[in-house]
Amino acid sequence: MTKNIYFFIVLIVVVILIGCGRDSSSATDDITVAEEALNRNDYETARSLCEGLEHANSDSAAMSVNDLCRMSMLYMLMSDIDQADDNTLTATRYYDRAMAMNADSASAFYNRVDANRSAHVQIMARLSHILGGHSTIYLDEDSIAIDSIDFDNPENAL
Repeated sequence: MTKNIYFFIVLIVVVILIGCGRDSSSATDDITVAEEALNRNDYETARSLCEGLEHANSDSAAMSVNDLCRMSMLYMLMSDIDQADDNTLTATRYYDRAMAMNADSASAFYNRVDANRSAHVQIMARLSHILGGHSTIYLDEDSIAIDSIDFDNPENAL
Protein backbone atom coordinates (compact mmCIF):
# COMPACT_ATOMS: atom_id res chain seq x y z
CA MET A 1 0.00 0.00 0.00
CA THR A 2 2.84 2.41 0.86
CA LYS A 3 4.51 1.61 -2.47
CA ASN A 4 1.30 2.46 -4.32
CA ILE A 5 1.02 5.83 -2.56
CA TYR A 6 4.67 6.61 -3.25
CA PHE A 7 4.26 5.63 -6.91
CA PHE A 8 1.11 7.75 -7.21
CA ILE A 9 2.84 10.83 -5.72
CA VAL A 10 5.86 10.42 -8.02
CA LEU A 11 3.54 10.03 -11.00
CA ILE A 12 1.66 13.23 -10.12
CA VAL A 13 4.90 15.18 -9.71
CA VAL A 14 6.19 13.96 -13.10
CA VAL A 15 2.93 14.89 -14.83
CA ILE A 16 2.96 18.35 -13.24
CA LEU A 17 6.58 18.97 -14.26
CA ILE A 18 5.95 17.87 -17.83
CA GLY A 19 2.70 19.78 -18.17
CA CYS A 20 3.72 23.08 -16.62
CA GLY A 21 7.03 23.89 -18.19
CA ARG A 22 8.01 24.95 -21.66
CA ASP A 23 11.74 25.06 -21.86
CA SER A 24 14.03 26.28 -24.59
CA SER A 25 14.36 22.81 -26.12
CA SER A 26 10.58 22.46 -26.60
CA ALA A 27 10.52 25.95 -28.17
CA THR A 28 13.35 24.86 -30.46
CA ASP A 29 11.40 21.73 -31.41
CA ASP A 30 8.25 23.74 -32.14
CA ILE A 31 10.23 26.22 -34.25
CA THR A 32 11.66 23.32 -36.25
CA VAL A 33 8.16 21.95 -36.84
CA ALA A 34 6.97 25.43 -37.92
CA GLU A 35 9.90 25.74 -40.35
CA GLU A 36 9.11 22.32 -41.78
CA ALA A 37 5.45 23.30 -42.14
CA LEU A 38 6.40 26.41 -44.12
CA ASN A 39 8.68 24.29 -46.31
CA ARG A 40 5.61 22.12 -47.06
CA ASN A 41 3.59 25.29 -47.80
CA ASP A 42 1.44 24.62 -44.73
CA TYR A 43 1.07 28.25 -43.70
CA GLU A 44 -1.76 27.70 -41.20
CA THR A 45 0.20 25.14 -39.17
CA ALA A 46 3.28 27.35 -39.12
CA ARG A 47 1.26 30.40 -38.08
CA SER A 48 -0.51 28.46 -35.36
CA LEU A 49 2.76 27.12 -33.95
CA CYS A 50 4.39 30.57 -34.02
CA GLU A 51 1.43 32.19 -32.28
CA GLY A 52 1.46 29.45 -29.66
CA LEU A 53 5.17 29.98 -29.08
CA GLU A 54 4.67 33.72 -28.85
CA HIS A 55 2.05 33.32 -26.14
CA ALA A 56 3.90 30.57 -24.26
CA ASN A 57 7.26 32.35 -24.37
CA SER A 58 6.34 36.00 -24.05
CA ASP A 59 9.52 36.65 -22.10
CA SER A 60 12.87 36.39 -23.89
CA ALA A 61 14.39 34.25 -21.15
CA ALA A 62 12.31 31.27 -22.27
CA MET A 63 13.94 31.30 -25.71
CA SER A 64 17.56 31.23 -26.81
CA VAL A 65 19.06 33.86 -29.10
CA ASN A 66 19.03 31.32 -31.91
CA ASP A 67 15.33 30.63 -31.29
CA LEU A 68 14.53 34.36 -31.35
CA CYS A 69 16.41 34.74 -34.64
CA ARG A 70 14.64 31.76 -36.15
CA MET A 71 11.27 33.15 -35.05
CA SER A 72 12.08 36.47 -36.70
CA MET A 73 12.83 34.69 -39.96
CA LEU A 74 9.66 32.60 -39.72
CA TYR A 75 7.53 35.71 -39.31
CA MET A 76 9.30 37.38 -42.26
CA LEU A 77 8.59 34.33 -44.42
CA MET A 78 4.96 34.40 -43.33
CA SER A 79 4.78 38.10 -44.19
CA ASP A 80 5.82 37.16 -47.74
CA ILE A 81 2.91 34.75 -47.94
CA ASP A 82 0.10 36.87 -46.54
CA GLN A 83 1.54 40.38 -46.95
CA ALA A 84 0.56 41.16 -43.34
CA ASP A 85 2.40 44.13 -41.86
CA ASP A 86 1.92 42.75 -38.36
CA ASN A 87 4.07 39.72 -39.29
CA THR A 88 6.88 42.06 -40.34
CA LEU A 89 6.62 44.02 -37.11
CA THR A 90 6.49 40.82 -35.06
CA ALA A 91 9.60 39.61 -36.90
CA THR A 92 11.32 42.90 -36.12
CA ARG A 93 10.35 42.58 -32.47
CA TYR A 94 12.01 39.13 -32.35
CA TYR A 95 15.03 40.62 -34.13
CA ASP A 96 15.25 43.34 -31.45
CA ARG A 97 14.90 40.81 -28.63
CA ALA A 98 17.67 38.65 -30.11
CA MET A 99 19.96 41.64 -30.53
CA ALA A 100 19.24 42.82 -26.98
CA MET A 101 19.93 39.37 -25.55
CA ASN A 102 23.25 38.84 -27.35
CA ALA A 103 24.09 41.05 -30.32
CA ASP A 104 27.17 39.01 -31.29
CA SER A 105 25.30 35.72 -31.49
CA ALA A 106 22.34 37.31 -33.26
CA SER A 107 24.61 39.04 -35.77
CA ALA A 108 26.40 35.76 -36.42
CA PHE A 109 23.05 34.07 -37.09
CA TYR A 110 21.86 36.81 -39.46
CA ASN A 111 25.22 36.88 -41.27
CA ARG A 112 24.78 33.17 -42.08
CA VAL A 113 21.32 33.64 -43.64
CA ASP A 114 21.32 32.53 -47.27
CA ALA A 115 21.26 35.15 -50.02
CA ASN A 116 17.57 34.56 -50.79
CA ARG A 117 16.61 35.66 -47.28
CA SER A 118 19.17 38.39 -46.65
CA ALA A 119 16.63 41.02 -47.74
CA HIS A 120 14.49 39.96 -44.77
CA VAL A 121 17.36 40.70 -42.41
CA GLN A 122 17.93 44.08 -44.03
CA ILE A 123 14.24 44.98 -43.67
CA MET A 124 14.23 44.01 -39.99
CA ALA A 125 17.46 45.92 -39.32
CA ARG A 126 16.15 49.05 -41.02
CA LEU A 127 12.76 48.87 -39.32
CA SER A 128 14.49 48.36 -36.00
CA HIS A 129 16.65 51.40 -36.65
CA ILE A 130 13.68 53.52 -37.77
CA LEU A 131 11.66 52.48 -34.73
CA GLY A 132 14.61 53.04 -32.43
CA GLY A 133 14.83 49.40 -31.42
CA HIS A 134 11.25 49.54 -30.18
CA SER A 135 9.47 47.49 -32.79
CA THR A 136 6.47 46.90 -30.57
CA ILE A 137 5.05 50.23 -31.76
CA TYR A 138 1.80 49.73 -33.64
CA LEU A 139 1.77 51.30 -37.08
CA ASP A 140 -1.57 51.85 -38.72
CA GLU A 141 -1.04 51.37 -42.44
CA ASP A 142 -3.33 54.31 -43.20
CA SER A 143 -1.27 56.69 -41.08
CA ILE A 144 2.05 56.24 -42.90
CA ALA A 145 2.67 56.35 -46.61
CA ILE A 146 5.36 53.77 -47.26
CA ASP A 147 6.72 56.05 -50.00
CA SER A 148 7.57 58.63 -47.34
CA ILE A 149 10.07 56.32 -45.63
CA ASP A 150 13.60 56.85 -46.85
CA PHE A 151 15.15 53.41 -46.35
CA ASP A 152 18.53 54.54 -47.67
CA ASN A 153 18.71 57.29 -45.03
CA PRO A 154 16.70 56.03 -42.05
CA GLU A 155 17.70 59.01 -39.94
CA ASN A 156 15.57 61.10 -42.32
CA ALA A 157 12.62 58.71 -42.15
CA LEU A 158 9.26 59.70 -40.81
